[in-house]
Amino acid sequence: MDLKKILDPNTRYIFLTTNEINHAFPVVHVKDNLIFFSNEKEITEDYQSGHFLAQGDEGIVLFTNPVVIPLKDVTKEEYGAFLYVINFDNTDYSITNRRLSARYEFKEFLPVSFQVYGDMMTAQLINISAGGLRLRVNTCLHRNVFCHFKITLPIQGKNVCFETDGIVVYSEPEKSHNNFLTGISFVAPDFANKSEHQRYVEANAAIKKFVTEKIKQP
Repeated sequence: MDLKKILDPNTRYIFLTTNEINHAFPVVHVKDNLIFFSNEKEITEDYQSGHFLAQGDEGIVLFTNPVVIPLKDVTKEEYGAFLYVINFDNTDYSITNRRLSARYEFKEFLPVSFQVYGDMMTAQLINISAGGLRLRVNTCLHRNVFCHFKITLPIQGKNVCFETDGIVVYSEPEKSHNNFLTGISFVAPDFANKSEHQRYVEANAAIKKFVTEKIKQP
């Protein structure tokens, strides 16, 4: 993998996935085929896959079985966080357009409130996939911006609330309206305890099942 040819130069986060849940880590440095990133807590999980933004409008770069190496010569007390590195020299990858992934289009108007830049905003939910959603907003949001939102969907006869963080992947002007179609990728928030983590896992699984079942319907 040649990072210089495929990595978006404005990339601010690298995403690592375990048990189909995305976690975002701030990128602190890129050198050759190495991506250095940080985390406030020590990483103890093994990740099955990950991704980062590709150059231009090509989408995202997916990779598998990343080996996360801690930088032991730099302590958290010195830097303020734990530092890690992934070497992409011999990493298998593919570039994909996430907008082409299976998703459910909503016919009815569904408002969504979310927090970005510290302010509350309201948008229209256009569609949802297993890994994110598409919104219609009246303001252009920059790529790599973090947001936080709640969505409630009728799943199996009851309303399921899914509260999550997200990162803006794209925000493009809509041709026929003075709005912007904005794609947001789900990112797991910091969990205060195991119960909070379990609720997120269950809600995330319910969302994925909802999308799968809706897509199968004629």
